[in-house]
Amino acid sequence: MVCISDRRCPSYYIHIYIAIFIATYAMLPLVSSFASSTDNKVSTTAMTRRAMELSNKANNNPAYAKEACKLWKIILNEDDSDLLLPLSAMPAAHGIYAATLVRIGRDKDAIVQYKKSLNYLTKDGTNERLTDEEADIRMGLGKSLQRSLRYEEAARIFECISTKCADINDNNLSWVNTVHSESVQNAALCSMRVGDLDSAVTILEKYKGRNAEVAGMYGTCLLLQQSASSITNELEKQDKAYELLKVAALDKSVSPLYKWIYHTTNQKQGSSMPAFQYPSSDIYLSFAKINNSPFDDFGLLHLDDKILLHNMIKDTCASSDFWPQGYILPTEYESFLNSGHIDDETSNDQKKWIIKERSGYGSNGNTIVSKNEVQTLFDIEPILCQRLVEPPMLLNGYKFSLRVYVVYFPSVQDDKDAEVYISHQGLAKFAAKRYDITSTKSNTNDDQYMTNSGRGDGRSSKQTSLKVLKSEFQKNGLDYDQMWNDIEQSVQQVMQGYLNNCQHGDSSSCYRVGLLNIPKILGFDFILDSSLNPFLLENNRFPGLEARGSEDEDAKQAIVYDAWSKACQNDCIQNLRPKSYKGSSLTRISIT
Repeated sequence: MVCISDRRCPSYYIHIYIAIFIATYAMLPLVSSFASSTDNKVSTTAMTRRAMELSNKANNNPAYAKEACKLWKIILNEDDSDLLLPLSAMPAAHGIYAATLVRIGRDKDAIVQYKKSLNYLTKDGTNERLTDEEADIRMGLGKSLQRSLRYEEAARIFECISTKCADINDNNLSWVNTVHSESVQNAALCSMRVGDLDSAVTILEKYKGRNAEVAGMYGTCLLLQQSASSITNELEKQDKAYELLKVAALDKSVSPLYKWIYHTTNQKQGSSMPAFQYPSSDIYLSFAKINNSPFDDFGLLHLDDKILLHNMIKDTCASSDFWPQGYILPTEYESFLNSGHIDDETSNDQKKWIIKERSGYGSNGNTIVSKNEVQTLFDIEPILCQRLVEPPMLLNGYKFSLRVYVVYFPSVQDDKDAEVYISHQGLAKFAAKRYDITSTKSNTNDDQYMTNSGRGDGRSSKQTSLKVLKSEFQKNGLDYDQMWNDIEQSVQQVMQGYLNNCQHGDSSSCYRVGLLNIPKILGFDFILDSSLNPFLLENNRFPGLEARGSEDEDAKQAIVYDAWSKACQNDCIQNLRPKSYKGSSLTRISIT
C-alpha cells in the first residue's frame, strides 16, 4: 500500500513506533546500570522508566503523551548542562522524546529533539555507516519536516538516508531495504509537493532495488514528465513508464492507485478497467490512502498552508466576509494593535483571538489568546492571528464546527476543465467541554473552543453527521438550507480564487496530474456564528478519512465512494460501495 504520507495516513506512525520500542528496550539496561544508591540517580531511573512506559502507551492513545513529554523534559535536563543520563543513552532518549512530541502534533519541537539525537549519534565522526537507530531518527526528522510543510528540507533528509542505504552491501540487514525504499518514495514525494517533478524522477531512477511501489511511482512520474515535455516523440520513455506501472499493477500488495493509473492512461490496453477485488474492509482503506499520494495538484499548498490561504482569500476572492478578521504576524503587528471591532467592548486581557501556525493540524498549533498575550507568542516565523467567531452557535451548550467534503478533479489541459463537487455528507464536530461565555480570562480551557476530532486520541471526540445536524436545525426552526447555500458560495469563491491565481502558469511548461483522473478529497472546516453565518476556519489537504467510530464511518465511506464513482466509467469499484449507501451526495459547483 502507499506508505508515504504527509499527516493523517493511518500508517504514518508505524516506523516511529518501531523506533520507540527498539530504543526503549535498548535503554533499559543502560539506565539501570547508571543508577546508583543516590536518591537523585534512583529518581532519574524511575522517572525514565515511567517516561518510556508512557511513551509506549502514547502509541495507541496520545492522551499519555503530554505527561510523557513533561517527564522527558525533566530527564533531559535541558535547562542545565549536567546530564542525568549517560551519553550512550542520549540519542535514544531524545529520539523517544521527539516521537512522543509528534503524537500531540508538536512537530516543531520534535524537529529540535531529532536534531539533538543526531548530534549525539554523529558528533564523534565514527558513525559513518548508517545504523538502524540513526535511520529511525533521520526518518522521524524528515517526516516532521514534511508535516511542517518544509518540503525542500525534508527531501534533502530523505535523500541523505537513501544514499546511505545504497552504500550498504549487507544482505543480513533486513531493515535496509525497507528504509531505502521508503526514503526514496518520501524524497520524491516532497519534491513533487513543491512541483519539482524532474528532481522526483532523478531520485527514483537512482533506486536499484526491487520494490513494486517504487516502480509504480517512478512509472507515473515518467508519464507526467513525458506529458509536460514539448518533445512529442518520447515513445521510449512512455513504454518504460508502462512497464514499471505494470509491475505495480500486478502486485496485489501494492496500492490500487497504480492499477488505476496503468489502465486509465494506457491507451494500448484497449480494455475496460478490471474490478478491484479486495475484502470490503481492505478496499476502503486502500482507496482512502490514495488521497495522501504524491499525485495531487502541488498548488494545493495554497489551501493547506494557513498563511497562504489567508493571503489568497484576501487577494482573490470577490468577498472575504466568510473569512474571520486576521493578521500575519509579525509583519502586520501594528495593524493588529490598531484593530477594532464594532461589537468589541472587551478589554485586552480577554481571549478573543486565536493564533494559528501555518502547518498546524488536528487543532495542534492553535492557541486561544488575549490581545495582550499575542506579542509573547510569535517570533520571526510568520503566524496567522484571527479573531474568534463570537458569539458562536451552540448545540446543547457545545460549540461545534462543520467538516464539509469537497472533491476536486484537477485540469487536464487548462483550468477551465477542472471540476469541483461539494458533498452533503459531512460531519459536525463538537468541542470536548461546554462553552462558557463568562470564561474569557487567561485561565480559559481550550477544550471549550477546539472542535477538531484529531485532538487527543480522537476516540473521545463528539461528532455527528450533517444529516443529524439538519434534523436538529429543523426541530429548532432554523434555516439549514440557507446556511448550506452560504457554505457552497464560500467554497465556490475559494476554489475559483485558487484556480484563477494559484495554478502553475504556462501549461506547456508544467505537468498536470489531471490526466491521471484521480479525485482529490479536501476538507473545508466551517463554524457558525449565532446568526447562522458560516465562517471558514481552514482547509485540509489531507482530511482524515479513516473512520474513528460509527458516527463518521457512513459519511467517510460515502465520500470516498462518491469521489471514485465520479472518476470511474464502469463498475470496477463495486466492492467499495458502502452497505448503507443511499445514493450520490455530490453537487457540482460552477467554476468559470
